Amino acid sequence: MNHKFFALAIAALALSGCSLSEIQPDIKPAEDKVPISLGSHINQEYATRAGQDGFADGDKIATYIVDYVDGAPGTLKLEGNRADNLYYTYNEPSNRWIPSYDVYFKDNKTAVDIYGYYPAAKPESVDAYAFEVQKDQSTEANGNTLSGYEQSDFLWAKAEKVQPTTDAVQLTYKHLMAGITIQLQM
Repeated sequence: MNHKFFALAIAALALSGCSLSEIQPDIKPAEDKVPISLGSHINQEYATRAGQDGFADGDKIATYIVDYVDGAPGTLKLEGNRADNLYYTYNEPSNRWIPSYDVYFKDNKTAVDIYGYYPAAKPESVDAYAFEVQKDQSTEANGNTLSGYEQSDFLWAKAEKVQPTTDAVQLTYKHLMAGITIQLQM
């Protein structure tokens, strides 16, 4: 009998049109939040990796996401952005990037700039980044350690003035330290 009363009470609440935000105004319904999801592509002549667009399963990129302020680009900082060095891991079977934690647009009108780089690391500054090309690029990947080539291939991307959207934001990466084309002449 008590179960019937409880079910009836829940049904009455549902039919009354009362929403959770009306009961507790400080709680925002999940559908008001627009998650920031990413897609990617590497701008290159030849794919040097196994996966589509040059990334392989398990690759990690790092991102900084910066809100616009009063219609102007925000300032990229090491900390205090919408996202600070947020890692996204590539899941090849589903062809999507999965963030370490969910990040959302501030609201439905505030644009963001998204900065991405690979391989993901822990930089000490956003103005200067120490990067070293490996002397031996023939070493193989081992567990969580990238191959010598992968450690030497610094990729960078930026998407500017991204308006809030439910679509994946496409980041186009450029090789900054590798991918040199050499043409031999005879």
